[in-house]
Amino acid sequence: MSLLDEIAVLHRTGRSSPVILHKGEGDYAIYPGKAKTTFKLTAKDSEGHYGLYETEIQPGSVTPPHIHYNISEHFYVLDGELEMLAGEERVTAKQGAFVAIPKGMTHAFANLTDKPVTFLLAFCPDVNREAYFTKVAEFMQSGNPNWKDLKEALDLEFDSFDPEPRVKFP
Repeated sequence: MSLLDEIAVLHRTGRSSPVILHKGEGDYAIYPGKAKTTFKLTAKDSEGHYGLYETEIQPGSVTPPHIHYNISEHFYVLDGELEMLAGEERVTAKQGAFVAIPKGMTHAFANLTDKPVTFLLAFCPDVNREAYFTKVAEFMQSGNPNWKDLKEALDLEFDSFDPEPRVKFP
């Protein structure tokens, strides 16, 4: 084996094939009456470097202000209108809009319209966010009245914290 071959082996990723998912394909998490997140590229697929998710949220759905200290979050609106908080800025992100949230910045998003909104959501690095989305969805679907208490433990595990002082949104 040549030196170049040996170097290639050392730098080879765990994947030996591409990830190809068509519209509607991929594992997903459903938040009843609120949202569906389809996992397009997961932590496993990217060795934790990057995660890409297609999310559709229903009218009236709100993800409250929160902060990630170890990951950045990126939004690209495919269809509809997403109301966002990015630091101290309020943004109405329409089709084609891109918003990048750096580590440590308070952010939130909501669908304040009467139609669903669909967007791509990316995390870098991906700290297994698909597990977070799946577990929160399972808690919501369980009917357990204490699911919000359970979610707090997940927030700690998956780098999602409430800002202090609390921020009002929308």
